[in-house]
Amino acid sequence: MNALRYSLLMISLCIPFTAHAEWAHVQRIPSQDPSAVAGSRFGNSLGADVRFGPNTVRALYVGAPNATATYLGNDYAGAGVVYILSNYGGTWHTVSTMRATAPQVNAHFGAAVAVQNGIIVVGEPDYDNQGHTDAGRVWYFEDYHFNNPNFPEPAISSMTERTVSFDNAHLGASVAVNGSGKVIGGTGSFAAAGAPGLAGVGCVYVNYFAVNQTVEKGSICGAASGDSYGSSVAVLTLDSTQINLVVGAPGESQGGNATAGGAHVAVFSAGTLFAYGDLAAQNPTLFDFFGTSVAIDSHRIYVGASGRDKSGVGRTGSVSLFTPGNIIGYNFNGEIFPVNGAPGDLCGASVSLNQATDKGFAMGCPGSDGLVSGEGSVYVENPIPFLGGTLWIGEELNMADLPHGADDLGRGVVIVADRVYAGSPFANAPGSDDGAVDIFATDALFANGFEN
Repeated sequence: MNALRYSLLMISLCIPFTAHAEWAHVQRIPSQDPSAVAGSRFGNSLGADVRFGPNTVRALYVGAPNATATYLGNDYAGAGVVYILSNYGGTWHTVSTMRATAPQVNAHFGAAVAVQNGIIVVGEPDYDNQGHTDAGRVWYFEDYHFNNPNFPEPAISSMTERTVSFDNAHLGASVAVNGSGKVIGGTGSFAAAGAPGLAGVGCVYVNYFAVNQTVEKGSICGAASGDSYGSSVAVLTLDSTQINLVVGAPGESQGGNATAGGAHVAVFSAGTLFAYGDLAAQNPTLFDFFGTSVAIDSHRIYVGASGRDKSGVGRTGSVSLFTPGNIIGYNFNGEIFPVNGAPGDLCGASVSLNQATDKGFAMGCPGSDGLVSGEGSVYVENPIPFLGGTLWIGEELNMADLPHGADDLGRGVVIVADRVYAGSPFANAPGSDDGAVDIFATDALFANGFEN
């Protein structure tokens, strides 16, 4: 081993001990279903409102898509509910709930949730639209208190909804939102909703929201039957007329490998939504499911692939990174596997970008085993500048020897500054598969990563 290689090895070995935080489980929020009906799957999806202060979650939006919704004195099993929680004195309380108007049995409102700057998007993917089974529906809500510090709790009103007239479209299976919200002088917000079963190929629908504006901006669809285009979606708002859209298609074939999966970049510009580029895993193989989850920020695109094979280990899953090209398109920038991964971990089932620090992400691995099979885990990945590039340092978050079961932890995940909120929809708290949200935080000694 030459001197340069030895030096690089020593530096890389030291980084995990000097440049990242130490995480610990600090709280479990049990299902908020007052009837404690088994199987509500509280925590299946998560969204966080971080409007006031980058290090504080003002409100946590938790989807329970199998919960029973009550409307006009009638109960609708599996209609789904989204719980809005705020923190008072270290304790999380439900301040309000959201459900569909005129809910349907097994429509699963809350299967997907996205929140930013007062715009809340909720998917209801199994809604039956006038005889079209599982057409799906997506709801758009406004928190009209989000920009007023005198009102710390959200105040929700419904803005609009949309559905489609196709069987098995599952509109609302994925949702995303990005932008400044309905603020005077702001860029507004773009929201996207995936319908991965529409016409067999899948599509994504885009809406725009600003002061006195609620505008449908069109749709874009996949190319081949079975692609499941729209299974995941992410949006980056550039200004009031332009966005970058990333769409996961985990059922797509690559080089004859079925379900290798793919991801696609679209652009909305000059009033038109059009395809811009295609992304694929390095050396794609059968059952990679590349595109299980997607995310985008100003630095790169992140694509989860819950079936990717870690060399010498097995199908742990991963998140692949892509950076903008010098002229056009995106370049492969690396692939992040779980450090302690094992076959069946399903890493990349969810991915969340750190909204507070503009660096790092959390990767959900809901199939991972610990003391219990399928208990799940989350990896926090932080970038470290290294020799003109980036070295990613990962740390696993799990329940360790705390009380838990086959919780599916990491099915939904949100990371904000030094807090990770991980959905555990199969947690038995208090009833079977009622679900929970587990909160992890950095140790105070390491909270800033020794940066100051």
